[in-house]
Amino acid sequence: MNEQQLRKLKNTLYASTRYSGIEDYFYAAVLLPLILVDGQYHVLFEKRADTISQPGEISFPGGGIETFDPSPMDTAVRETVEELGCKENDIEVIAKLDTLILASGMVIHAFAGILHTTLEQLNYNKDEVDHLFTVPLSFFNEHEPEAYHCKVEIQPYVVDESGQTHELLPVKKFNLPTHYEKPWGNATQVVYFYETPEAVIWGLTANIMYDFTRKTKE
Repeated sequence: MNEQQLRKLKNTLYASTRYSGIEDYFYAAVLLPLILVDGQYHVLFEKRADTISQPGEISFPGGGIETFDPSPMDTAVRETVEELGCKENDIEVIAKLDTLILASGMVIHAFAGILHTTLEQLNYNKDEVDHLFTVPLSFFNEHEPEAYHCKVEIQPYVVDESGQTHELLPVKKFNLPTHYEKPWGNATQVVYFYETPEAVIWGLTANIMYDFTRKTKE
């Protein structure tokens, strides 16, 4: 490699700096929607329909980023329109929240927005949403979530339904230390819980809610 090639390499590497190891992750975007109820801002939540993934869980509107979406924010708005049955002009995005990179292989772009409509005017998609409910924003300002630290391990094998073990990491083939034949890792994942009058809000949804609440207090 000569000096000219080295300079070109340095410029290329500097310009292409990005996060590594998440190229194959599932990319999604969600919107934390605020809506006026009796003169006070509430946070709007969905209970997911029993016929879709993660049935019965509490979530914000959102979904996978498609190639035709100009940006993650456009994804969040599009999914909100599809799920809540509101108009795009009803949504005012007011903030970009933290992007979450999850050990489960997901990258979640989160946004906060105001719905300039009423609950009664929302014609939500019953194929995806069981029902909607709101919780006063003041509740989250007054109540800290409970936090639980769960262990995250790397599993070098899987056991199928018949009890057969299938190797994922060829420890013997590459003469790796034998302790890699067993699950390893001491990382932790914080899981947040809010016990609201309407439902228990936890996991990703609670994480986004907590991020929003902290930012509004700064």
